[in-house]
Amino acid sequence: RRITIPQIMPVIVSMALLSAIWTFNSFDIIYILAQGGPRGGTTTLIIDTYKTAIGNYKFGDGSARAVVIVVLLGAFSLLYLNVLNRVNKHYGVK
Repeated sequence: RRITIPQIMPVIVSMALLSAIWTFNSFDIIYILAQGGPRGGTTTLIIDTYKTAIGNYKFGDGSARAVVIVVLLGAFSLLYLNVLNRVNKHYGVK
């Protein structure tokens, strides 16, 4: 009947990190359906990077943004793996 946050915190953190990682993979759906949407309503960092590099022919700016995206995804991935290892150690999963 009652749910305590400390017990579900590993799940909440894991899902938040996976959601952040999966958001970067949603380029194709958003671009095909809305191409950033009206007035940039559905523009994500990936779509903005694509429009900068390909649409505006600013390949240097697009490359710099892509490097930032790779660093962000790497940080999210390392954080997710750290949380996953910590949860596995806490619950004795090998």
